Amino acid sequence: FPKFLFGSDFTPTEEKIYWALMKLKKNSSVFQRAQQIGQGFMISPTSFPVELERMSLKNPSSIKEIIFQKILLAGLS
Repeated sequence: FPKFLFGSDFTPTEEKIYWALMKLKKNSSVFQRAQQIGQGFMISPTSFPVELERMSLKNPSSIKEIIFQKILLAGLS
């Protein structure tokens, strides 16, 4: 079966982000979230420049945005 049964308006980048966010949603305990942040620090932001740009996290300007960026990087990897 296709990933989206009735099609999708997502671009390939948005689809990749969607699946990363769904994976993160599944692992939402505090311990798992802390582990994901730690994993995110091991991944270079240059590995996913298009995805980070789409989520406006390419150049984080606050601690909150840095944490979101690291969580997203963990989900994308």
